[in-house]
Amino acid sequence: MGHIAFFKLATQKQIAEQFQVHRNTVSAALQTYRRGDGVKKTPQIKAKSWTAIDEETGRRLGELLAQGRSIRSAAKACRVNHETVRRYVHAGRIPGFQPESPQLERPAATPAEAREDSRLAAASDRTERDQNDRQAAMGMGAQDIPGRVAASIGEQAGPKPHFSAARAVKQAGVLVALPALLETGLLRHLDQLPESKGYYRPANLLLFLAFMFLTRVCSVEQMRYQSPGEWGKILGSDRSPEVTTLRRRIRQLATSKAMDSWQSNLAKDWLSEDPEETATLYLDGHVKVYHGRKGNLPRHFVSRQKLCLPAAVSYWLHALGGTPLLCLHQQIDSKMIQTLQQDILPQLRELGLLSANSQEPASSTVTPPVLNLIFDREGWSPKLFGELARQGVACITWRKGKVQPWSEQEFVAREVRIPGPCGSVIRRLSLAEKPLELKGWDIKAREIRCLRSDGRQSSIITTNNQMDINQVAGSILSRWSQENFFLYARREFGLDHLPVHELEPVDPAEKVVNPPWRRLKKAIAKLKTD
Repeated sequence: MGHIAFFKLATQKQIAEQFQVHRNTVSAALQTYRRGDGVKKTPQIKAKSWTAIDEETGRRLGELLAQGRSIRSAAKACRVNHETVRRYVHAGRIPGFQPESPQLERPAATPAEAREDSRLAAASDRTERDQNDRQAAMGMGAQDIPGRVAASIGEQAGPKPHFSAARAVKQAGVLVALPALLETGLLRHLDQLPESKGYYRPANLLLFLAFMFLTRVCSVEQMRYQSPGEWGKILGSDRSPEVTTLRRRIRQLATSKAMDSWQSNLAKDWLSEDPEETATLYLDGHVKVYHGRKGNLPRHFVSRQKLCLPAAVSYWLHALGGTPLLCLHQQIDSKMIQTLQQDILPQLRELGLLSANSQEPASSTVTPPVLNLIFDREGWSPKLFGELARQGVACITWRKGKVQPWSEQEFVAREVRIPGPCGSVIRRLSLAEKPLELKGWDIKAREIRCLRSDGRQSSIITTNNQMDINQVAGSILSRWSQENFFLYARREFGLDHLPVHELEPVDPAEKVVNPPWRRLKKAIAKLKTD
């Protein structure tokens, strides 16, 4: 091949086509010929010492092993590698020595073990289940014909879960998380949810959605690429819900007022489990970006992308350490201050965290704090601090605006406990405290500053005059557990994915800011700063 290409009797492409090889193979052969190393010499392989076992050595090893010597001791006595001897012994190649293989006698099986063995022997395998699912008369995997017909005419709302023995069920390990889901109360208060007509009960839907998220099936659309029959084995049904059915049932549950009651009762159960952690709550808004074309959503600043994009906002309440407690979705975002006054406080009264007959904001009497509310600078408002203090809510937030630095001699090193989802962490911080007077507002506040390693000072404002300085600093530093929750939920559970592809009508009585007025206000503020 190299001679033909060298004398230009044929091109490399023609040679490759003639010999039915790749063109790169021809090119490599030509380069080998030109280098002069086309004929390779066979390398001489030296015999390794202490590896081969001849007949005399094998006989000596057999005598030593028959006397009860270990493999390592016999190999050392015959100057042979013990790993080689071990391979020869396992292969039965040592003359005069045959290793004894212990015969383990299995005890007689009990009746329960015999039933278990017979049940496992009768369990279906993956190929058998796939064939049965494809041959179902009502569609892929829909084998429960009586139950589905009865559900279609409204005689029953679907069967109860029924599990059968099966082998090699994909993603069946998610059932290990079922006790934890039941402990958190996933299937509590189901009597409040409406029993709509259909084959699947609310309990089946809630378990199915929970299993979807745990197996990282983050959206309903991804169920098109999953095996419905295998998911049916996990759910105790014949098959999983179809995508259009699942969207319709999610929409029915989400638009039902009973769903809000179920969510509130579940939050009350979580609050009663650990009252100390729920005495301090974190409030933050999560911006969910909208990439569709059907709706005309207002633009919000998305900090993770540094852009203003069409988005919707939902406000989350977390307990101390980052445990999610409640989520309130806003059709029209009226900013954190208005949302806190109009939606968050009534929800806290409903949960029992605040007294139902709490004093009105117009009252001048300050109530001892029964709840600490932590939020970021978006909720900065001295007027709001006073209104919340008169209702028994103490605020902890970062100070907004420019401040004069304090002398470093005023800071004292303290050990601060920072709560987290997996326990508390002790950090040593330099803290200082001074009383703060908010001009124009008759309210007592405290300013706590933390001295960083780079010399900057972080200013914390709180209206709780009874909480220890270490506890205040640890509580607001623990707010990052809420941010980490958003990051983890977006990445692992698809927090920003839309469950349905429909528009929700907005309340016509809802008041919004006039866009021209907002633009004029921004222009006036810019002129004032210039």
